[in-house]
Amino acid sequence: MIMAPQATSISLLRAASFRISNASKAELPQVAALTAQSLLSCKDIFTSPDLANQKDSDAAIALHRFNTQLTSLLGDRHVEGRWAAVVLIKAAIEAGGWETLKKSIGWVRGLLIILKKPDPPLLRCLTIVTLTRIFMLTWEFPTLIREITTPSLPTFVSTCLNNLTVRPSTPQELKATLECFAQLLPRHPTIFRQHQDAVAKLLTTTFENKASGDQIMDLASRVSVLLHQCEPKNGASDKWDATLIATLHSAHSMADRTFMSIEEDWQSVTGTNFINKNILSDLYSKAQAARTPADGPVGQFITPGYQGLMNHLRLLTAYFASATSASVVGSVGAVTDLLTRLMSNTISTSSTKSTIRFKRDAVREERDALTEILPQIHVACIEVLSIILDRYGNAITPALQPFLDQIMWIFHASSANVEVRTATYIVGKKILDLNGQSLNKEAIGGLKKYIVACCEDLLPTIEEKDPSNSNGNKQQSTMNADTFLKQGTTKPSAKTELAGLKSAAWDLLPTLLGQLPAEHCPIALRATMDRTAVLSRHKNAVMASTLNHTSTAKAARKGNSLLPLLAREYPTDPQVEVLLRPRMPILQTGRKATEAEAEADAMDEDDESASDDEEEQEQTDYEKVVAETSRVAESSHSGNSNDTVHKEQNLVNWALKEYVQEGLGQTNTNAAGSGGATKGSEDAAEAALGQVAAGADPTEVNINKRQREEDEGRMADKRQKSIEPQAAAADDSDDDEFVVPEIVMGDSDDEDE
Repeated sequence: MIMAPQATSISLLRAASFRISNASKAELPQVAALTAQSLLSCKDIFTSPDLANQKDSDAAIALHRFNTQLTSLLGDRHVEGRWAAVVLIKAAIEAGGWETLKKSIGWVRGLLIILKKPDPPLLRCLTIVTLTRIFMLTWEFPTLIREITTPSLPTFVSTCLNNLTVRPSTPQELKATLECFAQLLPRHPTIFRQHQDAVAKLLTTTFENKASGDQIMDLASRVSVLLHQCEPKNGASDKWDATLIATLHSAHSMADRTFMSIEEDWQSVTGTNFINKNILSDLYSKAQAARTPADGPVGQFITPGYQGLMNHLRLLTAYFASATSASVVGSVGAVTDLLTRLMSNTISTSSTKSTIRFKRDAVREERDALTEILPQIHVACIEVLSIILDRYGNAITPALQPFLDQIMWIFHASSANVEVRTATYIVGKKILDLNGQSLNKEAIGGLKKYIVACCEDLLPTIEEKDPSNSNGNKQQSTMNADTFLKQGTTKPSAKTELAGLKSAAWDLLPTLLGQLPAEHCPIALRATMDRTAVLSRHKNAVMASTLNHTSTAKAARKGNSLLPLLAREYPTDPQVEVLLRPRMPILQTGRKATEAEAEADAMDEDDESASDDEEEQEQTDYEKVVAETSRVAESSHSGNSNDTVHKEQNLVNWALKEYVQEGLGQTNTNAAGSGGATKGSEDAAEAALGQVAAGADPTEVNINKRQREEDEGRMADKRQKSIEPQAAAADDSDDDEFVVPEIVMGDSDDEDE
């Protein structure tokens, strides 16, 4: 059951309508901005589906009044009224969703009319954004696409193209149009197919305009790449491949123009030749003979070639950054071939090294122009390489080491350039994340300057001492009089903080500490990275150093682990807590116990045996108490028990003695006689035992049980001593051994019964 809109939302919507109706024309833009923020609080009214059936309710009346005001402002004669209508329609549709969107066909038509009027460019930008937002919100509802987007989008595209080509436009309007095309073209390629030529013409004009900013050029490159989706049937993939190859050939042509004054050592691996250089040689000679700079080599070759080359590199970036509607085959080898050519031409900042060879007829202006533009070309190449790494990832692992070598080549040549250093930090992190663990000691040694520069960019600025006040004595200066006005306490100006450079170095340091093999990293270089991580308070870098600790014996003796610093600096961090005290079960390693552990186990065993002895002693005491209690209870009928016990014991002793003597006396007789004597002695013993059993009281057995057991033990010892001499003599004869039968007294079940 859907609840009725709250009274607060109704009050807010009424207040919005009141402000709009009572505002002057000049105040409408400000009132519209304030009202648009409060419409989101009225979302329950805009999304309620039952208001159409409740025409007399307060919520339905307030909503109808507000929608009527928007429709009236949409056709207002003043720009301020139309401005307010565009802003409020966008806010209302975003708050209302489906319920408001399905009723917006009238608003869409009014917005298209505003887009055709000669209004200010900023109002047209707002209208373009509002219409694009409406079209994007219909993507989840096929019915709304059929009712709103399909009939309105062709008019929208043609109107936008007409405004940019016929009327004077601003960079803001061009940027808004290109952004909308980039959003709508992948979802509606069929509608854009009929405007494909007009869009391509607009993009060509944008690329040729030197005043276009970087954002506009990037958007134009993206839309240019997306145009392949307008191809019918299954031709999108073939179109993408064809345009990529054409872009690469055109980029080589622009490189030929740019590097006309350089003797290139590059050799193509894809069959690309310097055909354009041979064709342009005559034009280059004429340009060198020109008298004006505009007609010279710089104006005719280097500058146009540089601009065209940068545009094509942006296109290559867009090719690999933009998604495609079908699977395509990227010519990574051809792209890498172009990047290798462009990045192999470097001008070192050191005057002692020359990485390129200029032609003999190259003038100074050409050399200066190339020195200026080469770092920008290298940065664009690194951006293309970075996008390729993002797109392919581990699939491009075999080419990572050549890429890393090329990046280090550029870094060593142009490390003084901040943009080059920043770009190398960014792409270097991506490469090391993929193959940093596979680098050997020699490869890590080649990264030494790169790593040290990263650490220096992160370390705090060190204030230099004033050279005019050394050792407390002021030194004389021959520079100018203002030097003497400086005081010894004056501090030099701080180093300029470069946010982009520091951010790139900040992200690179954990990768250097975590991915480079610690056993192959020099100790001094590793100490520099650890020191930078600690001084810059870089938690991720300290964590990476702790996890990738060096295992060499020399480093282990120095004890250079950062774990104590990590635990002290970040005691409440969950990652540090997991590292210090991992929650896992104890694993049996199978190692031998140490002396301390053995002593601890022995002490535990002693404690266990002592506890067992205590339990046995308690059991014995308990039995004694029970026996004593039984003896006291049976004292009434045990008057003559002691005399009877002595008689029984004497009879037992006499029977055993007779039995033993008769057995020993018959050892040399035959088996029959021996058997008869034995039988007679057994009968005598049984008779004696029968008399004892007949005269004994059954209760006396339990009372004297322990005493009988002791007597039996003593008799068994006597028998053993008397049998040993005879057993030794019997071993020499062939007669059967004499066996003394075991006699048990007082433990049988019959006696207990």
